[in-house]
Amino acid sequence: MNGQAISTKGNFSFWLNDDGDWTPIIDWTHSDFIVPDGDHRLEVGAEDGQFVLFINGHLVAQMDEKTRPVGGVGLMMSVYEAGDAVIYEFDDFELRAP
Repeated sequence: MNGQAISTKGNFSFWLNDDGDWTPIIDWTHSDFIVPDGDHRLEVGAEDGQFVLFINGHLVAQMDEKTRPVGGVGLMMSVYEAGDAVIYEFDDFELRAP
């Protein structure tokens, strides 16, 4: 399973999950399209091992990732400091397949 992540500090990353171990394919990278503490639209397109990543409608990365013939989709949220308060809200979650 692959996953895209964003942080409140304006960074994004893209990860590969291999039996519970997360490996960065794109390590944390700054993007001016991420508004600190704002709402965001994340899009990941995948076809034949080609991935395109969009944040708020802007293309931020393209890559080849062909280590797995099939994959899964999921949502993961995390906090890094004990006691941090976080609210995650999802609106219009959409998953499409050909």
